[in-house]
Amino acid sequence: MSDKKEGKNPKIIHGNVWDTLYSLNVCRFGEGQLGAVNGMSPSGEVDFSHIQSDEMWIGTSYALASFFVRRGEVKKGFGTAKGCYEAVYNRMSLQYQTPEALYEKRHYRAIGYMGPLSIWAIFTALRQIGYLSGAEVTS
Repeated sequence: MSDKKEGKNPKIIHGNVWDTLYSLNVCRFGEGQLGAVNGMSPSGEVDFSHIQSDEMWIGTSYALASFFVRRGEVKKGFGTAKGCYEAVYNRMSLQYQTPEALYEKRHYRAIGYMGPLSIWAIFTALRQIGYLSGAEVTS
């Protein structure tokens, strides 16, 4: 209600939050090649003030990627997801031992974590916005 009184458009404010999250937490973390870090200061520096703020959670990053895809921001979605994939499969060679969390300096925590199954949310979002018709899915 207070937004209407002050003449602010909630949709514009909401959109700016996601743009800021992408530009800071995704693009400025690990040179944009690691997914979304949990904590980032407004100045673009990784937040080290809390125990897990400097971590990138793969499941959360894939969920964020699916959110961007569902909003029609496919490039941002795949930009976020690509960082997870590149770090886990190509740079760290963990393949099917996907960790729960990655750090910017090639360290990780808790391999074999199931949260990254949220990658399937990207598939669902692509189908919802019409990028996949279902014919591409084979059993």
